[in-house]
Order: sequence, then C-alpha cells, then structure tokens
Amino acid sequence: MGIYVIGDIHGCYTQFTELRERIENNDADAVFILAGDIVGRGPEDEKILSWAYENITLNGKYQMVLGNHDDGFMEVFGMATLKLSIVWAKKRGIIIMRRPMSSGI
Repeated sequence: MGIYVIGDIHGCYTQFTELRERIENNDADAVFILAGDIVGRGPEDEKILSWAYENITLNGKYQMVLGNHDDGFMEVFGMATLKLSIVWAKKRGIIIMRRPMSSGI
C-alpha cells in the first residue's frame, strides 16, 4: 500500500481521474492525500468538488487538506457556504487551515 500525495488539481478533474486510475491499477490499496487547491483555474471545479464530497473521509482511502484556492472558493460563495463546507469538512476529517484575518496594517 502506497500513500500518494497529490496537490494543485485546480479543477482538472479529468487529468486527476486519469492519474488516480493509473495509480489504482498498479496499487489497489493506494491511499490518496489531496494536498489542497482542488479548485480554481481549471475547467471542472464542479466535477472535482462533487467527487470530493462523495469520496473524502477521515483516515479513508481518500483524504484532503484544504488549500488557499479552496478557502478562497468558499469565501466567494459567502458565509453560509463556508459554514456548511466547514461542517462537511469536519465530519469528513478534512484538515482546515484558515489564514489569519488581515490586521489592516
């Protein structure tokens, strides 16, 4: 069983899926840690988010740490989405790293 850390997917769901499948074909027990930034820049943010909502779990085959693009994505869609996302993330065991609020200096 290998542990594979993949970062900066940036909405490239198709490429991520191809990579994940190639790894799983060679290592059926693979564990994946997504190292943030699954959204932003790419054409398939909705697909990768849907996949993450269905598959990310605490200590499971697929795990995740939120990145700054993921955090920014949640901010764009407002506090209600942010609060729901944080509740979802905590239930799924995703590590949330919020950047500090600006001090205005």
